[in-house]
Amino acid sequence: MPLLGQFVKCSVYMVTVRYRLSIYLLMAANVVEGLSGGFPTMIMSCYAYLTQICRNDKLTTRLTAIDATCGLCGAICQVIMGLAISHIGYMWPFIMVIGLHLVNFIYVLLFVPELKKEVKHDRHYVPVTKQLMRGLELYVSSDDYGAVWQRWLLLVAMLCCNTVVIARWGPLTLYCMKYPLCWSSVLIGIYVAFTSICSNAGEIGLVATLHRRLHDVGLAIIGCISGILYFVLLAFCKTTWSMFLVTPVGSGSFLPTAMLRVMNSKLTPGDRQGAMYSILSLLDITCELTGSVVFNLIYGATQLIMATLVFFVMSGLEFLGMAIIIIYFLKSGKGRQQEVFTRETTRTEYEPIT
Repeated sequence: MPLLGQFVKCSVYMVTVRYRLSIYLLMAANVVEGLSGGFPTMIMSCYAYLTQICRNDKLTTRLTAIDATCGLCGAICQVIMGLAISHIGYMWPFIMVIGLHLVNFIYVLLFVPELKKEVKHDRHYVPVTKQLMRGLELYVSSDDYGAVWQRWLLLVAMLCCNTVVIARWGPLTLYCMKYPLCWSSVLIGIYVAFTSICSNAGEIGLVATLHRRLHDVGLAIIGCISGILYFVLLAFCKTTWSMFLVTPVGSGSFLPTAMLRVMNSKLTPGDRQGAMYSILSLLDITCELTGSVVFNLIYGATQLIMATLVFFVMSGLEFLGMAIIIIYFLKSGKGRQQEVFTRETTRTEYEPIT
């Protein structure tokens, strides 16, 4: 459904731009995309699908790879689409995006083997309300996979870290446009792409090199420390070269959200993975809306006094998330953590990926 909604939205956008139709058609296209779930539902569905077919000892690497790939592709596509629009106009980029959505839609329908098995064996329809209630039950009752307090701690930690990851761009863009930096839109785009590439590449590199020794909790703490240092140093940057120089310090700042997502998944039974990821998708939307409003209000209220105060607020949220993760680790106990990290049982009847 999200792929179909994206396809319809881009098609309506292209026709509206080409024939100069009413701007209200763009609003209708966004409504269609929203009703289909949009990008958050699509990416969370990919997470839930991978969780069901993958062994727990491979889960962290696979989910991080998807997370980082989406970030890298998003950063690269912004640059490519910007260049394409400036050289060949708007129509061909729209056609390329629509074509890619169509290819993805056909691939999911025809070439995903588990989808065929699910359709064949699933004879009982489960109402949407019941599926939502099953997801909410995770946070009111414990089971063999995890306790209620563990899930709530991870949820609050993810709220803190995810708000910073998602909502940082608004104040950061405003700061780059104002004195003393006074960047152009082109330079801001280059900086955003460079930051995304560093963060997502750092995410993959840290997981590949340190996960066997530090596991999920250790990597989440390292990611929080990276984010704290990045925002503190960013608050003192007054020149272009210093802005780019401190960016690699935050190369692990995207890592906490990825690790917290994996830790949530490992505390959830296989038949409730989809419900759990739907709650995380709702959390992402909440973080984006509330974080953007709060951070922009803080920047607007303090720009004449101390324009970089909002970056200290972001580092404070990262510190709070790190403190909650440490509390979770200490209260869970080392033995329980090792059991969660190394469990290799499959979650469904499908053959696990090796």
